[in-house]
Amino acid sequence: MFKKAFFIVLVGIFLFFFACSKLLIPGDFAFFIKGGLGSGQKVFQTDYEWIWNTDYVDVNEYGAIIPNSSMGISISAGLSYFFSPSFGISTSISYIKQDVNLGSDYNFLWTWYDGESNFRERSWYSSGSISAVPITLDLVYKTIVNKNSSVCFYVGFAAFLSKADLTSHVGYGETLETQEYYYMDWYDVGVKIEQSDTILGGNIGVEFERKIGLNHDFFVGIQYFYAPSKKYKWEVVPKSVYEGEEEQLYRESVPDIHVNGDIRSEINFSFYRVYIGIRIHI
Repeated sequence: MFKKAFFIVLVGIFLFFFACSKLLIPGDFAFFIKGGLGSGQKVFQTDYEWIWNTDYVDVNEYGAIIPNSSMGISISAGLSYFFSPSFGISTSISYIKQDVNLGSDYNFLWTWYDGESNFRERSWYSSGSISAVPITLDLVYKTIVNKNSSVCFYVGFAAFLSKADLTSHVGYGETLETQEYYYMDWYDVGVKIEQSDTILGGNIGVEFERKIGLNHDFFVGIQYFYAPSKKYKWEVVPKSVYEGEEEQLYRESVPDIHVNGDIRSEINFSFYRVYIGIRIHI
C-alpha cells in the first residue's frame, strides 16, 4: 500500500507538470533541493490499567508507555513553475525521520482474601522511529526585495506516506488455583507498532531567496507540515513460552493485553523544519 500510493502520487505530479509545460503560457521552470533540521513528530503517552478479582484475590495492574522524540534531518527535492514574476506553483517530495526513545513502567498490586498484600514494579527502556514522506503541491507568491533578493510565501496540499516502527513493554498478571495452592504471577510482554499509512494534510512556509548566478538562487526558509493525528494499536510480540517473573507460572499462548479495550498510542506526523537550499532555473 505504501509503495503503491507513493507511485500514484509521483506519476500524478509529473503528469501535472507535463501538462503545464504544454498548456500554460511560457514561464520560469526551476529545480530545487533543500535540507535542514526538523522536529515535531510525536508519539503521545499511553496509559493502561486492569482491575480484576477472583474469589480469593483482588488485583490492580497499571502502567504507561512514555515516548520522547528527537530532532531529525529533513531533505527535499522538487520543481517550481512561475506564470509571472509574482505567482507560481511548486511540488516537492520530502523525507524526515525522528528517533523515539520509549520508557515504560508497570505496577502490579494484589491482595489476598486474608488481607495480605504484595506489590511489584518494573521499568523498561527501548527505542524506535517514526518517519514521513510528504508529497506537496503548493501555490507560491513571490515579492521582490531588491534586484538580487526576494521573499516567497507558499501554501498547499500534502500527502504523507508515514511509517511507525516502535517497540516497548507492558506487564500482564495471571493467577492459578489448584487443590493445594493459589499461584500469582506476571509476565514481561514485548509489544510493537509496525505501521505504514497514507495521511492527507497540508503545509505552509516562507523563504528568503538570493541570486548567486544567472540561473542559480540560494535560499533559507521555515516550513510547517500538518497531518491529522492517528491512533495505532500495540501488538504483542509472540514468544513460544512466557516465563512468569515470580517464577510461579508460565504460558505458551499469547497474553490478551486488549481484554479491556485496545492499547493504542496516538501518533502525530506533523512537523516543522528550518532549511537551506539551492534553486536551478531550467
